[in-house]
Amino acid sequence: MERERALAAARAEAQAIVERAQRLAAEEGRAIVDQARAHAERIRSEAEQDAAREREAALVALRNDVVELALAAAGKVLERKVGEPEDRRLVEEFVADLGRQS
Repeated sequence: MERERALAAARAEAQAIVERAQRLAAEEGRAIVDQARAHAERIRSEAEQDAAREREAALVALRNDVVELALAAAGKVLERKVGEPEDRRLVEEFVADLGRQS
């Protein structure tokens, strides 16, 4: 009888240990998945920010090219070199207005 009680107690203890291990494994698995999701979100967010910075840099470069082309075209039309600071400012304002309209 005593032996059966000891065996039952040992089985119960073993079952409790197994259940605890399974619970801990499930919790650890959820933590790993949560960390992976957070890491993926950081990567996505950084990629979006990088893309936005690159887009802005490309737009700035494009605007500068447009200014240079407009100055060159105006210089040819007027048959004089356009490059005075005031002329450049006017062209830059024009290009900025175009950017705001689009």
